[in-house]
Amino acid sequence: ILNYSSISKVCIVCGSFLSHIGGHNILEPAYCQKPVITGPYNENFSDIVETMESDNALIVIKSTQKDKMIEELTHNVVKCIQNITFCNEISLNAKQHVSQNSQDYKNICNQIEII
Repeated sequence: ILNYSSISKVCIVCGSFLSHIGGHNILEPAYCQKPVITGPYNENFSDIVETMESDNALIVIKSTQKDKMIEELTHNVVKCIQNITFCNEISLNAKQHVSQNSQDYKNICNQIEII
């Protein structure tokens, strides 16, 4: 994922658009200082998504209705591509979030390995 994230203009976390998946890791594209867009289904990463969203480090598509979801996603992808200031702000906030919380995330991973 890091290789793809590093060359992307915008990173869309597709597993978060399907209710039966519950999201995928958003930290890798955030680490690459890319704007990250996630869908409404983030049960697997809910704490991280909430924190990053409150830090203005992530775009969360709220709608669960397919047509509205596509419309909202399209709007935000276009906004990231056309509005360089917005894109840079989200990207920098994402990278800062990962940098500031990296030790916490390492601790969580270590605890998971123990289990």
